[in-house]
Amino acid sequence: MSQTIQLLEKSNTFSDWLVTLTRITNRLNSANSEASTNELIQFDATGSFSANVVSANVYSFDNSHTVNSVYTTFISNNDFSIPTTSSILKLLQGQDINLSLKVESIDFTGVSDSANSVTNTIKSDSLHSLATANSVKKYIEGDPSSDVLKVNAFSFELGTGSPIFYGVEKTLSAASREDHLPTAKSVVDYVKNGLEIKVIEMEMVNSPGTVIRKVANSKSFLGGGEYLLTAPIDDETLLTSKAIANWIGGGDDRDETLGDSIRPIERINLSGNTFTGIANFDFAPINTQLVPTTRAIEKHFEEGN
Repeated sequence: MSQTIQLLEKSNTFSDWLVTLTRITNRLNSANSEASTNELIQFDATGSFSANVVSANVYSFDNSHTVNSVYTTFISNNDFSIPTTSSILKLLQGQDINLSLKVESIDFTGVSDSANSVTNTIKSDSLHSLATANSVKKYIEGDPSSDVLKVNAFSFELGTGSPIFYGVEKTLSAASREDHLPTAKSVVDYVKNGLEIKVIEMEMVNSPGTVIRKVANSKSFLGGGEYLLTAPIDDETLLTSKAIANWIGGGDDRDETLGDSIRPIERINLSGNTFTGIANFDFAPINTQLVPTTRAIEKHFEEGN
């Protein structure tokens, strides 16, 4: 530890002067480039020295530029301050302020590719462009200014085990795959042109509560050339038009196996009046349940029958 050097005065003796000069000489001889308390500092051979703490109001560099403060944040800044490494890190991470950088390109660690631009519209030729969040949103939503989104497979968030789809079909057929989705037009075309639906039962929209479980055609409705009803008569069975035509014997397209006979009708109800027969040739017997033909009426007036 260095000794204190006392101030010299005219009243001091020669011995006092000798002690003081000796201490000054020792202080000068002990000076080095490592700064310590109450010790003189001398520059080393390279013109520098080291110290734990150097306090000064202003620092001046070889280019005559001066610095008078050290900042720990970039919120405030000027041309006479230097930043700490922590403040630089905060600036780059956007913790203090949003930094506006202008760079020619960006290289990513561990990735061989680089980016040299930012695009607002995703195109297939944008090989070295970074996409903005809005451009990605437009790309996914199918914005016409972007290229068409191409995926190898997609799925919907329906929980664990949701099916994965690998394509879209424009035409529905027996060869359609279970892992493909149909277009709206393919569904419409299939319903119009080639729909084959197998159902156990169906309920009519305009007749709530009316359930249809069967359809009877001309074969199931009529049996073996006989005009006998073999299909069940109930409110759950529909008849085809040919079945109805064949059953009542009308129309030229009725089943040929049924012959030319017309199915007998037991009774007809007209305006509340029930008729059970037709008088073909005469009015006998005359009753309120027979209806005469025009020929019977003519013969009755002509011949008096």
